[in-house]
Amino acid sequence: MTHFRARDLDPFYYLKHFDEMLMHVLNIYRFALDDEHIHFIEDFHALSPDAQCLYVRIVSRKNAAFEIQSLYYDEIKDTEAAIGELQDFSFIRRPDARDIKTVLDIQNRRDLISTLNNNLPLSTIRSLKLSSVKKADLVDLASKLLPQQLLIDEVISDGYIVQMRESEISYFLYLYFGKTEHSLNSFTMRDLGLMRTQEYQQQFKSRFLSKETALGSFYYAQILATIQSSSAIALLGLSEQVIDWPAAPDPETAELRHSALFKLGRSLERVDLKQAALSVYRHSDQYPSTERLVRLVLSHQRDRDEAERLLLSMIDEPSCDEELFFAEDFYQRKFKKQKVGRLTHDLRNAPIVYCDENGRGHAESSVIAMLARNGIQAFHTENKVWRQLFGLLFWDFFYDKDSQSLHSEFDIFPQELSRGSFYSNRKGEIQQRLALLTDTGAVIQRLLKTVTANHGKPNALVAWWPQLFERTLDLVRLSPSGALGQILLCMAQDYINARHGFPDLMLIDNGIVRFTEVKAEGDELKRHQLVQIERLRRAGFAVDILRVQWTVDPLQAYVVVDVETTGSRSNNSRMTEVGAVRVVGNEIVDEFSTLINPECRIPRKITEFTHITDGMVADAPVFADIADELRQFIGDAVFVAHNVNFDYGFIREEYRRLDQRFFRPKLCTVSSSRKFFPGYASYSLKNLCNEFEIKLENHHRALCDAKAAAEILMAVNQRRLSIANTT
Repeated sequence: MTHFRARDLDPFYYLKHFDEMLMHVLNIYRFALDDEHIHFIEDFHALSPDAQCLYVRIVSRKNAAFEIQSLYYDEIKDTEAAIGELQDFSFIRRPDARDIKTVLDIQNRRDLISTLNNNLPLSTIRSLKLSSVKKADLVDLASKLLPQQLLIDEVISDGYIVQMRESEISYFLYLYFGKTEHSLNSFTMRDLGLMRTQEYQQQFKSRFLSKETALGSFYYAQILATIQSSSAIALLGLSEQVIDWPAAPDPETAELRHSALFKLGRSLERVDLKQAALSVYRHSDQYPSTERLVRLVLSHQRDRDEAERLLLSMIDEPSCDEELFFAEDFYQRKFKKQKVGRLTHDLRNAPIVYCDENGRGHAESSVIAMLARNGIQAFHTENKVWRQLFGLLFWDFFYDKDSQSLHSEFDIFPQELSRGSFYSNRKGEIQQRLALLTDTGAVIQRLLKTVTANHGKPNALVAWWPQLFERTLDLVRLSPSGALGQILLCMAQDYINARHGFPDLMLIDNGIVRFTEVKAEGDELKRHQLVQIERLRRAGFAVDILRVQWTVDPLQAYVVVDVETTGSRSNNSRMTEVGAVRVVGNEIVDEFSTLINPECRIPRKITEFTHITDGMVADAPVFADIADELRQFIGDAVFVAHNVNFDYGFIREEYRRLDQRFFRPKLCTVSSSRKFFPGYASYSLKNLCNEFEIKLENHHRALCDAKAAAEILMAVNQRRLSIANTT
């Protein structure tokens, strides 16, 4: 791990960062600026140092409105004069009626309640129960129930200002960072020594080829950001504007447009506005919008004829491999009466391997160990080895000092890849580079030279791990002839979609590389994984899918755990009690139980639920005092709980607070009971205890619940063993 030494910041660091960003934009993107952008820069540079500082302070905060008394900073000598100057240059203004909600948004909750209490009838106040109303709802209530003039007189006073010219700032930041970035924190992290940048590269080129491309990309980037925070009403309004969205001037902007259409459509579906979603999807001819269109045409409109026409069109002219896979599979299931899809079919027909239950949570490692016993080397490489080879082979295209893929010193991920223009921009060069793969020795020499010259440089493609580089060399040496070039060509043509879905394991078997996808119980085979598997097979690689089933050892040790806590979230709640029992065979052989001082108050509702009070835990040990004893008790057993992720998450988080790692294979008595004892109305601990006639005398106390869950585990294991013995 690289360690950075924090440095001191200049008092005017933020102004220098803002100037640095503006100068970069002015020097590289002047062609993409309109008159208002140029006027902004000119006006800003005409301001006094105080006014410049105050404006950058305002820009650096996320609000649109500001209380003036919060704008006093030690380094700004005359804040009042700076405010007046910013008003004169239209960088800020005083609020008016249109800003009522904006100003209310920055009020604290106490002041909002006070305003409502002072101006609403008592009967209304009582009915609203303001003390339990969320702040966002308080803002809505104030803006709707209180007279506008009253709010203007009492809330929107001379004590506030509103930021102006925000669109120009947003555009500058987009040009600089290539995304809807709203702060200059990256500059601060760099100056503090907490972030590495492309400091070796001094000359950067524009990330956009034309003004139209820059403006079009910015437009759709803003649309994407807006969708994320929009209400159902706002989403419906956006859907009605789609017909007026500007045409995309180039493939990169078209990709953003299609992304915006898909994201808007999915958001509309989530709020049950399916007809509007249908209308949005019809404006895109790209996957995955095309998939959603077909599904909605069939399920919402119930138009089988149109759905069939759309599917056949996608099969004839697919926009990508995943669209073709979806269309062929969906067509067979919906129109040719095929009972199951290819994902389910391929997974069901995959061979089963049996692994010891101690490997739960690490199915890949269990398969690697099993293969090793059969003399086959296997490594958990998944996507990493392919991204590594791709990044090293094309390193100079992306990260050399003359590269055109990086557009500021903060760029880590090459924009040519994210925008899908890498292959179209460099087709000839890419083909020449891929041709080198026919000479294994030459390729290895190039990879070694690249690693030696660039080891440790920040980037988004290559991880500088020696073991991963060894696997990359194995991939180059032992792949079938011509296979690597086909896969790397797909990645060059569509890196964003072709960079993932690779099988979990890379195997070296009799001097040949092959791949295996591992699926444990409950895992699904994803579509992009099957697409990648078929791509690898077409290229000449041997690829298989293995299903892991966990074997039941009658002598396997289990530790069944239950924790009581101060709340439901492990990151901000603490444990108040832990109970655990060790199960071997069909009996409890040991137990562990203690109250724990959570080092915070126990909420009243929790005490009512568990009957554990602050007084009971006042003299109890803190978790650090019992951490070693609990770890020793759990030992090498399988960790079991009723809804296991809850209890496991709390214990893991407590160890994390001590800078310790906690890992054990897990088994859940809820999901196991559902699988082996189907048909119950409820799988709560209490209901299962009733069904299995298990005593539950002190429910919601840790040891009692752990013992009850242990009885359920024994019933599950008996069922598992009986099934195993009959197969």
